[in-house]
Amino acid sequence: MYGRRRMTDEQPRQRPIYLLLAPLLIVVALGFALQQFQGGGEILSRLTSASPALLAICVVSLLLYWWITVSSWSLIARIGANAKMPISASLAQIVTVNLGKYVPGKIWGIVARGTLMTKYGATARGIMNASVLEQFYLLFTALCVGTFSWGLSRAGVLRGVLVVASMALAAAGVLAPRVFLSAWNRTLHKLRPGTAISTIAPPTFSEGAALIGRYILIWISLGVFFAGLTVAITDIERSLSTLGLLVFTNTTAYVGGFVALFAPGGLGVRESIGAGLLASSLGLEEAAFVMVAYRILIMISELIAAALAIPRFAEVLRG
Repeated sequence: MYGRRRMTDEQPRQRPIYLLLAPLLIVVALGFALQQFQGGGEILSRLTSASPALLAICVVSLLLYWWITVSSWSLIARIGANAKMPISASLAQIVTVNLGKYVPGKIWGIVARGTLMTKYGATARGIMNASVLEQFYLLFTALCVGTFSWGLSRAGVLRGVLVVASMALAAAGVLAPRVFLSAWNRTLHKLRPGTAISTIAPPTFSEGAALIGRYILIWISLGVFFAGLTVAITDIERSLSTLGLLVFTNTTAYVGGFVALFAPGGLGVRESIGAGLLASSLGLEEAAFVMVAYRILIMISELIAAALAIPRFAEVLRG
C-alpha cells in the first residue's frame, strides 16, 4: 500500500482528518479533565500549602519534559522522514498524538500527525520510519530508566548491580537501533518481498547517541515532576530510595498505560499500576489520590500546549 502511494508536499488534501480531530481532541480532553476535577478542591488545597521550592521543581521539570519531547520529535522527523520542521510544528504534532490518545485512539493520533508532516516534505514511508524510531527509543529508554530507578529504590549490592546494568544497557542502546531495525527490515522483506517501505535506515552513531540521551532525559524529567508532585502533596518519606521508587513508579505506570491499547490514554491502567506500586508507602487511597492529581496536571499541560499550537492548526486550515 505504502509502496504504491506517496504523500508529498504537493498532496496536502489528506489533511481533513487532522483538521477535524484537532479541535475535537482538545474539547474531549477538556471534558476528561473537568470530570476528574471532582476532587480538584483537595488537590488545589494541597498544592497551595506545598513548599514553593517543590512546586518550582515541578514546573521546571514539566517544562523541560515538554521542551525535550518536542525538540526530540523534530530530530526524529529529520532522521526518519527527512522532514525539517520548526519547533512550533513539532509541538502541534506532539499535541495531536497526546490528545489523540483519548479519542479516537493513539494509532489515529499518529495518522493525524502524519498529515501535518506532509507539509514539510515527509512521505508515507518517512512518516512510518519516524514513528517506528520514536516508539523504539521511547520504550527502550523506559527500560533503561526503569532499571536505574528501581536500583535506586533497592539497598545494598542489588542497588549497585541494577544501576550499573542500566548504564550498560543505555550504552548498548546506541548500537541497538541497527540490530532492531535490521530485524524489522528482514521481517518486512519476508512478508512483502521487495517492498520499498521495508528499508529503514538506522541512525548514525552520533544520532543514536543523541536520541538515547534525549529520551532518557524525557523519562527523567517526567519522573522528577511526578516525584516532586508526590512529595509536595503527601507525607511520603524523603530519601534517595523514595526518589527511585517514584521515578520507577511513573515510568512503569506510563508504559503500562501506553501498551494498554484498549484504554484511551491509558486511563485507569496507568492509575491502577501507579497506585499499586505506591500503596506500600502511602496506603492505597492516598496513592490513588496522587495518581489522579498527576493525571489532571498532565492533561492541563497538554491542553496548554494545544492552545500554544493553535496557530499551526490554523496554518494547516489555511493551506
